[in-house]
Amino acid sequence: MEKTRWPQGIRCPKCSAGKISKFTTPESRRSKKYISKRTGEAKDWKIPARTLYECLDSTCRYQFTAKTGTVFSDSHLPLQKWFLAVALLASAERGISALQLKRELGVGYQTAWYLCHRIREAMERNTAEPHF
Repeated sequence: MEKTRWPQGIRCPKCSAGKISKFTTPESRRSKKYISKRTGEAKDWKIPARTLYECLDSTCRYQFTAKTGTVFSDSHLPLQKWFLAVALLASAERGISALQLKRELGVGYQTAWYLCHRIREAMERNTAEPHF
């Protein structure tokens, strides 16, 4: 995704500076407790390690990922599911419902609705440009 987004090299999405530092955060020691919807058991969820970029411009210092500023931002869903959802929505001749997407991806209805909404909005924005 990095090579597709930045073919000439990584740039800061905020200030467009080219001096960028790449680093990986360690897996968090703290864990979140949650109840599994499938089994009803209490489980621990550790916050995984992430790869981040930081702008080295002294006035910016913005931290970002490859997903920042894209349709995939602010989502914990794996990119594989996003790409599959995009493929399903783009290839469906008469469209696809959130309920069908839920069944295809194995996610909850709210997640499927969110995916449909975000992807359709991005497709609409992309086709809204005038063609001369």
